[in-house]
Amino acid sequence: MGNQDVVLTGIDTLAVGFRISEYKLAAEDWQGLEHAKDAAQASLFSNEGSPVTFQGRDFSLARKGSRGYEYILTSDDVTVQIAPRADGGASYPEVRVTFRSTYLWRHGWRGAFRSVESWVAEWADIAGDKVSRVDLMVDINAALPEVNFRAREVVSRARTRKEFYMERHLTGLEETGYSFGRGDVLARIYDKRAEIENSLKVWFEDMWRERGWDGETPVTRVEFQMRRNFLRSMQVETVQDLDAQLGDLWKYLTREWLQLKDEDKHDGNRSRWEPKSFWKVAMVAVTAFGVVTGVARITQRRPKREALERLSRGVAVSLVATTVTTYPDMPLTAAVWGCWRTIKRFFEDPDFELAVQRRAAGLAML
Repeated sequence: MGNQDVVLTGIDTLAVGFRISEYKLAAEDWQGLEHAKDAAQASLFSNEGSPVTFQGRDFSLARKGSRGYEYILTSDDVTVQIAPRADGGASYPEVRVTFRSTYLWRHGWRGAFRSVESWVAEWADIAGDKVSRVDLMVDINAALPEVNFRAREVVSRARTRKEFYMERHLTGLEETGYSFGRGDVLARIYDKRAEIENSLKVWFEDMWRERGWDGETPVTRVEFQMRRNFLRSMQVETVQDLDAQLGDLWKYLTREWLQLKDEDKHDGNRSRWEPKSFWKVAMVAVTAFGVVTGVARITQRRPKREALERLSRGVAVSLVATTVTTYPDMPLTAAVWGCWRTIKRFFEDPDFELAVQRRAAGLAML
């Protein structure tokens, strides 16, 4: 197999949060949302939302909000979650948009994002964006590979047992796919044509034909779902980061996080086993995602100065409180200055400057 066996690559699911510094909505705009929500809740026997037109687009408004998002609007293209209070994303993004597969493929994921970003900017001041979920996928013109779980043909560098989990999927007695992992990152490998029979996304077949599919042979999808914590560990915060690092994500996921290998009974070291021919196709598909820059998964988040300042204040309070308790007759001012002289000795230590340089070098690498 070669790269010509890949019939489609891209992003099939995307969720982005927008940090909002201020809403431009009038009182009647909020009232319209509230009235639609009341209408949805008035129905005792239906969980369906209420139709509403919001900022020029038609949606169905859910009966209830979720996790701080008071209003949840759904259309055939997107789901938009809105928190009514704007504070620049101090707690979480005030507007969260989940893009549906059809919308992403119809406009391309970049075009779909730009369109929604422009629309949100019409009624809110955007302070920034944050990617909360992305699904990268490759469709391969090949049958679902056979994987022997007992022979340990699945090789992963997942960091914890909780992060990695394996499961087979059957339709009747026929094996239709596998899933690996759970939580912040997981992989799915499955018979896409069989899945289309249930999802009715037959337009995928038209896209495959445009890329050389003969209309008869099997198509297997390799898909990785990534959520916020994993994306952060791969240094993906914004949509711009995502665009720049798609190649790095796919390379890490198919070369380090997961590999399917052919068992070599003469070699006990699985790292030396050859990847299955199917998996080699998935690996070389990295070229379709862009330039690989060498971004690596980090094990430690860069500490924020504000958090360190809060920690330092807590330590200072405890130190002074301990001094006052030890010397109950000592005035607070004298206790503070006594503690400061103790701390000052750390800065005068000849090793302090070297320790700062080493720590700064380490943080620069994160």
